[in-house]
Amino acid sequence: MPAKAASTRARKVIAIVAVTFGLLAVYLGIRLTILAFNLNSAYSSASIALSSGASGSAEQLKETIAAISANTSWAANSAQDPLIAALDVVPFVGADVHAIRTAAISINELVMSGEPVFELATVVQSRIQDKKSPLGDKQLVLGLRDGINELTSAAHQAVADFASVNTDKLHFGLGPKMRELKAVFSRADAGLTSLKPSANVVTTLFAEQEKQTWFVATQNLAELRATGGLLGSYAVIQVENGSVKLLKAGADKSLLAKGAVDYSVYPESIRDLWGADLADWRDFGVSAHVPYTAELIQSAYEQKFGLRVDGVLFLGQGELAKLLGATGGLNIWGQKIDSTNAVSFLTKTIYARYTDVDKKNAFVSTLMAQLLPKLSSSSLNLSGLLTASANDTTGDQPAMWSADAEQEKIIQRLGIGGEVSSAPGSNVTVSVNNAGGNKLDAYFTLSAKYAQSTCGVETTDGLKGRQSRVTITVKNGAPRRGLPAYVNPRLDLIYGQSYVKGSNRELVTVYAPVGSSDNGMKLDGKVADFVYGTDREHPVFVFEVLLNPGQTRTLEVNFIEPTIDAKGVAVSTKPSLRVTPMIARPTTSITTSGACPVAG
Repeated sequence: MPAKAASTRARKVIAIVAVTFGLLAVYLGIRLTILAFNLNSAYSSASIALSSGASGSAEQLKETIAAISANTSWAANSAQDPLIAALDVVPFVGADVHAIRTAAISINELVMSGEPVFELATVVQSRIQDKKSPLGDKQLVLGLRDGINELTSAAHQAVADFASVNTDKLHFGLGPKMRELKAVFSRADAGLTSLKPSANVVTTLFAEQEKQTWFVATQNLAELRATGGLLGSYAVIQVENGSVKLLKAGADKSLLAKGAVDYSVYPESIRDLWGADLADWRDFGVSAHVPYTAELIQSAYEQKFGLRVDGVLFLGQGELAKLLGATGGLNIWGQKIDSTNAVSFLTKTIYARYTDVDKKNAFVSTLMAQLLPKLSSSSLNLSGLLTASANDTTGDQPAMWSADAEQEKIIQRLGIGGEVSSAPGSNVTVSVNNAGGNKLDAYFTLSAKYAQSTCGVETTDGLKGRQSRVTITVKNGAPRRGLPAYVNPRLDLIYGQSYVKGSNRELVTVYAPVGSSDNGMKLDGKVADFVYGTDREHPVFVFEVLLNPGQTRTLEVNFIEPTIDAKGVAVSTKPSLRVTPMIARPTTSITTSGACPVAG
């Protein structure tokens, strides 16, 4: 080929390549511009929605959400373009593109998941305006339940996705905005995580439109039991077609007045494990498996009052605060109780205000009698429930149990049944029972760390396993002086025996994974004594921990957990850690060295 022709052809090829790259650059520029423009529009709409907050109507909020959804849909579409995605690895700007893409996709997923919830919220508001029971429509209730669960999952995913965005490596002023967005996602995730179990409980309560009778156990988290707290007061309600009717309300004293309970329905194998008196309503919740306590409550109430309830609902002070967010504050004997002060008042102030136990009990009973029927009131405020959930700092968790097998399956699927699974797997539960007979757990804090480490060891049953440890740090934050006499007794001691005011005795229990073997226990670095038992197939280790006011103590619970079952099949290696509901939210962490090999 002549040199001149070859040169001409080369120039044409270079020109074509240049045009192609030019067009590609223009295309990418347009897509990035669309992405940035729509993301910025969504950001502006979201800022307006957040600034207006509860002052806007549900209809206005729905329109704003729709606008955000439209903008984020365009942005997410651009962000998912393979050519745009490829820019993630380009030097200098790759981190910025990745951050923008992640923001667009995450916001879009969150908004898309939230749209059905906001749509249904307008229906709830419409029913309220029409003076109808807000939760009297089964499909509406089920839609709200599913929508909130999906929205919570989207918030979890957004937080997980944003973990890959390094805001310190961003340019063009993106760092501060992305840090702010990360914080927004984190707050949304925390608020929805707090709201989810409460919403699941309330919607499950109303989902069955046929008449049902529920025993509502108000657990006093100032005196811990494994299910949450001592049964301090109760109510019996009838729920039908979205309406709540109060049948009875009272304190534990009225239950105790009926005499000892026949507790033969309680599993015989664990009756003596915690030294509890199961004929006494106040000691029913010593096992972390909530259905045991619920079934005993159902049996006991039928024994003493002749009525067989259809289910049992467990609520601590943290949950009462959330419900007050939905119903609005109450005025009890001149005392305003709302979502902002309920926890502090009901766990601390009330004992100083009402030194007479009967008056204190009457106050709480009156509160429950007024609160529960308002759940079907036309004044129900869902945004108030959301706000109270977002502001919740407690470790309280609601739970419920139904005598109806199908309804109970739904409860367990939703994760609100308080079940201790008997299935093999890396499932650990830490529970606390107050053994001092006082109300000092309002000042109690706990942290728990579950660490899975070395593989290739064996359990005492000869199964392949791994070494694991649960480290529990507990603190008694009670003051040495100034507490009412009712708050800091030591009923576990002999009458007249001296003790340090504000001291307590706690029974801390660890449910190790099914099939685990003891591998050494320590309290404050020294060999610890413990009581061994079995509950729900789990080896259970019970430790007596004495705490003076201000004292911190640390338990190390070492065990070998199986990684295969007797048939040589690998058990679940995804670890979980559950802790007793309590006033101060427990801090927990899980670390693992990874899955262990099935063979070898």
